[in-house]
Amino acid sequence: MTANGRTKDDALNVLAQRSRDNSRTPMQWDASPNAGFTSGTPWLGLTDNYRSINAESEENDPDSILNYYRKLVALRKEYPVISDGAVKFLDTGNEKVIAYERTLDGQRLVVICSFSGNDETITGLDAKGEVLIGNYSGSHKIMKPYEAIVMLSR
Repeated sequence: MTANGRTKDDALNVLAQRSRDNSRTPMQWDASPNAGFTSGTPWLGLTDNYRSINAESEENDPDSILNYYRKLVALRKEYPVISDGAVKFLDTGNEKVIAYERTLDGQRLVVICSFSGNDETITGLDAKGEVLIGNYSGSHKIMKPYEAIVMLSR
């Protein structure tokens, strides 16, 4: 950019606006200095929460996002219907809640997701079965804020 007549400050300003580094931080591995990322000085700043939000604390929390994703990966490996089943969207009677089913070899998997920050009622959806994973427990006729649930019917 400087070869095209921009000043060094202009070039840095353009890079700062387009760089993804503004939204990045070093990987927060643990609560140790520099979040366990390096024994040196990281080129990007750390967030203030690395002592409480890090891979080590997620590893030890059975309800963490890390362990939720591990459960999702395990389910995908255990149930071929998740990746290979035919997809059909279902009517929830609520535009803020989507649902779909996947079917394969006599298995029916139903996924219901609320995209609302409020409790949302669903109607006309016959979703019964074994709950494989969800981020809340309880009734599935009233979805809690941002609730997601996966049920399996055989």
